[in-house]
Amino acid sequence: MPLKCSIESRPQHIELRQEAGRGEIDLVVGGKGKGSVALLTLIERKTRKLIIRKLKNKTQTAVIRTINGSAKLKHWLQEKAFQ
Repeated sequence: MPLKCSIESRPQHIELRQEAGRGEIDLVVGGKGKGSVALLTLIERKTRKLIIRKLKNKTQTAVIRTINGSAKLKHWLQEKAFQ
């Protein structure tokens, strides 16, 4: 999964949320230790459509498995919000 751009280098017109097809992916990690929770969040900036998935852990492998294991997430990433 290639990195498109960092938030800091995002063009101003994207900040205005006037065009569809721009999204963000974040990993939210809570707690410490064995019982910690990780959530993968994907949001389309204009519509603010949000998808949240719970991960087994906070590794890159868990993120990739979650995306690849969900036809909905793969479609959304490839066709909708992250063009």
